[in-house]
Amino acid sequence: MRALARIALVLGLIGCAREIDQRSVAQGPTAQLDSLIRALDAPEPAERRRAFRELAALPAEQLGRSRARILERLRSGQAGDQGLAWSEDLVALLVALRPEGIGLLREALARGDADERALAADGLVRSGEAGLHVLVAALTALGGVDPAIRNRAAEAASALASEPQRAKRLQAAHLLGRIAADGFAHSPADGRAVLARLDRSLEDEDASVRVAALGALRLLGAHALPALDRAVALLADPEPRVSRAASEALARFGPPGVEALKGLLGSPEAALRRSTLVAVRQLDAVDDAWAELLLPLADDPDAGVRLEAYRTLARQVVDLRSRAGTAQRALVALKRAAAADPSAQVRAEVIALLGSVPGAAENVGVLRRALGQQEPVVLEQTIASLAELGHRARAAAPELERLSLSGPSALRPRALAALVAVQPDGKRLARRLGRLLEKSQDPDVQVLAARELGKLGLAAADDQMPLIKAMTRKDERLRDTAMNAILAIRKAQRQASG
Repeated sequence: MRALARIALVLGLIGCAREIDQRSVAQGPTAQLDSLIRALDAPEPAERRRAFRELAALPAEQLGRSRARILERLRSGQAGDQGLAWSEDLVALLVALRPEGIGLLREALARGDADERALAADGLVRSGEAGLHVLVAALTALGGVDPAIRNRAAEAASALASEPQRAKRLQAAHLLGRIAADGFAHSPADGRAVLARLDRSLEDEDASVRVAALGALRLLGAHALPALDRAVALLADPEPRVSRAASEALARFGPPGVEALKGLLGSPEAALRRSTLVAVRQLDAVDDAWAELLLPLADDPDAGVRLEAYRTLARQVVDLRSRAGTAQRALVALKRAAAADPSAQVRAEVIALLGSVPGAAENVGVLRRALGQQEPVVLEQTIASLAELGHRARAAAPELERLSLSGPSALRPRALAALVAVQPDGKRLARRLGRLLEKSQDPDVQVLAARELGKLGLAAADDQMPLIKAMTRKDERLRDTAMNAILAIRKAQRQASG
């Protein structure tokens, strides 16, 4: 019995020991964490650094539960007389506390201690993309940042340019452009050092990244001259948005960029000539010497080049009112193209230009003649341009009435709407609408003519007979529209007489 009692006692003691050990294990991490947090306020720097180091090494889940307490202690330490003992250990802890720790790192950049700022910059870089964005934003906001910090940011952004994810490579291009701008604001050498890092983005396999890198060059303007050759090469990029971005960048490069564009107008590559003309339109102004270079391209064998030449002549010569002789020559080229360019699409685009340049009302004669062309794309654009001119194009009313009656079926309603837009005299318009209502076999034109007669009110009082006849047609929609039009006209008559 005594042996059994001894065995039971031993087993009980073992059980208690296990329970105590388990309780210690359960409480140990919490006690350890509390001890480390208290050590953040220790007077000895070595003790605080130990706490930084050991807290940074804790599992993220355990650290996360006490994140607010740790940050509160750190902020109170920062505000105290001694301040935080900035070290690699503290930076490691703030990186572990991201994203909240990024705030303290950002604040450290604004203080005067160079070593502290360098440590904070390194911590922001190690905090991932969010920290890097904060660092880049701080470069401009703070001003006069140590070049070593700028270089650290540039290195981190450059590393993103090699990532497989397109989103990260896009960020690299944007960030490097901003870092380069900050560098140029302080010294040309600093800016050029960062600018060179954009090469990888300019060569990226993804068009969006190349566009972003060119956008950075455009913002840098004349500072980006070291990348002039690369921008010129990208004018010939097979992706249209890339070549357009290259043209926009070159137009901001100052005189060297302008001279490069002049030379490219004679390129044997049609795509390069097109992109160059787009770039010329980005320039603030061109002189008559430019016009002399542009006019010959109106006869280029490539339709796309001719179109871009016409657009450029309209924008940079006619719109900007160059010397009278040069502007007149450009306008003659545009009018000739509207009538005789081999491409119907080009003629349509030029007609749109003629309808929008200053003094467009003087071009109504050209637009009227264009209504005699056969291609629907030309007719559609001409109708739209005349409608846009409104009463200034009233001389085109006969041609628009003809098209409303016998033009391509898809364009008849548009021609009638343009006729209404250009004819300022209500009574004359009523007569034209009455004729269309009687003669047209197109139900849509008939209904539109009847509706517009009703809108004219009193001006259509003498042209109600076509509406009365329309009420006998089989088309119920037309009968209803004619009835409503007659009622509207007679209401206007009563109001005028009473």
